[in-house]
Amino acid sequence: MVHTWTIVFFVAAAALMLLVARRGFARETVAVRLRLDRSAPGAHLMWDISNIGRAPITVQKLVLHLGRGPSNAETVPLRVPQVLQPREHALIPTDVDRRSSRPRPLPSAMQRGASTACRRSS
Repeated sequence: MVHTWTIVFFVAAAALMLLVARRGFARETVAVRLRLDRSAPGAHLMWDISNIGRAPITVQKLVLHLGRGPSNAETVPLRVPQVLQPREHALIPTDVDRRSSRPRPLPSAMQRGASTACRRSS
C-alpha cells in the first residue's frame, strides 16, 4: 500500500512540475502599445497591436481599463474584425469622448483586431 501511495505522489508531483514549467515558458502572443498622436487637445489614442506569437490572431474589440473592477472597463468593438498573421501589426486610432472618457474608433481602413489579456509593460 505504501508503494502505491508513493507512486501516486510522484506522478502528481511530476504533473505539477510539468504544469508550472509549461506556464513559465509560455510565450506571449500579443503586444499592445498605446500612445497619443500629439500632445494637444483633440489628440487621438493610437493602439499599436502586434502579433508576436506563432499563430494568427483576430482582434474584435479594444478594452480600456480606467480603474479597478469590471465596472471601470470601456469596450470598443471594431467594425470589421481582421486577422493578424505572425509578426504583423495594426495601428488603430481611437477618438476619446472627453465627456464620458470612452474611446470610440475612428473610420480607418487599417482597423484590425483579437481579444486577449495583455501584461502591463513598463
